[in-house]
Amino acid sequence: MSKEKAKKTTRLVLIIEDEPDAAHTIKGTFEDNGIAAVVVSSFDEFKAAIEKGLDPSEIVTDGLEGDWEKVVRNAKTVPVRLHSSDLDYQKKARGMGIDVVAKTPDSPQILLKELSKAGIK
Repeated sequence: MSKEKAKKTTRLVLIIEDEPDAAHTIKGTFEDNGIAAVVVSSFDEFKAAIEKGLDPSEIVTDGLEGDWEKVVRNAKTVPVRLHSSDLDYQKKARGMGIDVVAKTPDSPQILLKELSKAGIK
């Protein structure tokens, strides 16, 4: 299989998380279970990564002090999942049809299960 074809079939989750410990835990959980993951810490880093050609199969974003909505608008056709403890963000995201996983100590495992159900492996 050519490198180009392999690149297109590899699943990659882009994690946008501004808390380094949370980002490390989520990324580690995904990678320990065979899911490739890249972490950025802000909307601006997300946008730069996409402009440089990063092609994720799914995006998991923190609330980013409200910037999660910019992520959703700029994600194009890539599914976005909100990972936030902010109830207002959760309510708005659900109203927009965005999947939500509340931040809890178990949320990295919950995210992993949700991604697996969505076929992200």
